[in-house]
Amino acid sequence: MIRFHEDAAIFREAVSITQVRTGFAALLIDTELAGLVRQKLAVPGNERVNVSEGRLATLREQLDPQLKPVLRAKDFAEFDLDRAFKLVAEMAAKVS
Repeated sequence: MIRFHEDAAIFREAVSITQVRTGFAALLIDTELAGLVRQKLAVPGNERVNVSEGRLATLREQLDPQLKPVLRAKDFAEFDLDRAFKLVAEMAAKVS
């Protein structure tokens, strides 16, 4: 039996194949990660993940004044808020 998690190269290949076949981001395929997110959200005082349009609008307003000063220009230029927000929304759906 192949133990995918014990062989990093095989595991990465399995994740890549799954990503292509399902359309899921590789980040969302790992069930261990989803479990960790569930645990984090279960901690008293942590709120549910807010993936509303209002939250996205608030984050857009924060890009230049709060994110830009702490990132290198190249990293800021490459940052895609819509893609990042989509990943968060997909993870929120997976753990709810």
